[in-house]
Amino acid sequence: MTVLKLDDILNSSSYIPLEPQVKELIEFSKNDAFLRSIVNSFKNNDDLIAKGVANMDHLKSEFNSVHQEALVAGYGPSDSTGIFGAMYNKILHKVLIQESGFIEGKSINSTLARAKYYLNSNNIQSALLEVESIDGPASDVLSAWKDSAKNRLFALQLSTTLKSHIFLNNQQ
Repeated sequence: MTVLKLDDILNSSSYIPLEPQVKELIEFSKNDAFLRSIVNSFKNNDDLIAKGVANMDHLKSEFNSVHQEALVAGYGPSDSTGIFGAMYNKILHKVLIQESGFIEGKSINSTLARAKYYLNSNNIQSALLEVESIDGPASDVLSAWKDSAKNRLFALQLSTTLKSHIFLNNQQ
């Protein structure tokens, strides 16, 4: 039952803390070393337990919010303090055009376009790999999104592993 609740949370439209489900899983896994190891993985991620998991719509929306900011950070001056840095960033914000689709190349713009392409295809893992290949100031802008995506991916993988293990044990 707890695994079904976890699936409901993963598919919900808002962040729901996972603490009650983790407590139930701890109780459920007392006699199963493999399940205990999975539950311990959850227990070691305080942020995930306290805040919950972002759904796909939220990840997409959050990515859209930081996409342009990451472009500006990637192409802007490393020191954007002062009046000239602020003006330059404002101009970049207006003139930089986001590429879209599966674009070849190693630029920040093409990398973000591929990440968005994967994200729109609900492929979090590939989107995250693209975003993690970005470094420098743009990476800093994307850090909160990367954390949300990693938490969702982590929770989905643990949920799948839990369901598979329970299913296989019930087949024996």
